[in-house]
Amino acid sequence: MRSINNDYDSIAESWWSEDVGATASLRYFVNPVRFKYYKRIIENGFTSGFRNRSALDVGCGGGILSEELAKTGILVTGVDPSRESIRIAREHAAAGGLKIDYQEASGEKIPFSDGLFDMVFCCDVLEHVGDVRRVVSEISRVLRPGGYFFFDTINRTIISWIAVIYFMQECRLTSYTQSNVHLWKMFIKPEELRSILADNDIELNGLKGINPKMKGPSILMGMFRASRKIISYKELSERMNFMENDDLACSYMGYGIKRHV
Repeated sequence: MRSINNDYDSIAESWWSEDVGATASLRYFVNPVRFKYYKRIIENGFTSGFRNRSALDVGCGGGILSEELAKTGILVTGVDPSRESIRIAREHAAAGGLKIDYQEASGEKIPFSDGLFDMVFCCDVLEHVGDVRRVVSEISRVLRPGGYFFFDTINRTIISWIAVIYFMQECRLTSYTQSNVHLWKMFIKPEELRSILADNDIELNGLKGINPKMKGPSILMGMFRASRKIISYKELSERMNFMENDDLACSYMGYGIKRHV
């Protein structure tokens, strides 16, 4: 039986690369959409201002989301089990003059005290872990009552199998990641995640899809051209024009608020 490939040490040098599709797609396709959404929710939720609010980025990788958060004035801590990814994240933040506390740790065992953070982010992570409930339980533990949990992940549908598993991973003409970066069986339906959150005192408050405006064969042609380095992944993202909408059939994002118990 195929197992998921979570070896991010071996690709750590590519986190800020313009040319490696597996990481460039996160940086250019997904991150701008989710950060815009998260920032809007944060601004609405923390009306007194969110500068100096504390945030934890679980599974921070090379720091793509952590750096965007830090630029707003939020005090950011990032954890990731990949030692090499943490090294790259530290180096890139330092080069950009950003103060982010990066630590090597997993979502299953977060090394911080209860109720420490105003916000916790867990993005492009939940579909990679073996025990989603344990990760969410740890996130809830370190999140203060009334704090915000932000996430994005992938729905387990035929659409996601076609888009993520086949065209992004399996098809020789369009793939730009290894064939076991994602496993379809590990994708999470929104109703499953809602139940897991509720069991851990987090009430789901919003869900949005992340989808390209470009449709049909044009997407496949763009993926083919990018995989052959005819165009860059940044250029492909501009053509595909990913946006927030109500279609949850593939990638989706959302937030919940921890209840006062």
